[in-house]
Amino acid sequence: MLKQNQTFSTNCKVNSSARKIRLSDYFPNAISWEVDLNKLDYRKDIDFVISRVLDWGDYNNAWDNLELLYS
Repeated sequence: MLKQNQTFSTNCKVNSSARKIRLSDYFPNAISWEVDLNKLDYRKDIDFVISRVLDWGDYNNAWDNLELLYS
């Protein structure tokens, strides 16, 4: 989570009208070694994505991107 007055920069943008969100733009492929992140639906596979980021996403702003994507 971001602390108050802490800046967060990312190239990821959430657009609710977008047809397909590429999860590899948000998270490194290393958190999902057996599944192609871009074949997942970020809405339908929310349980998988969140659990992987919480377990393995301790780098590359993965937790911040999780908050950006799902908040």
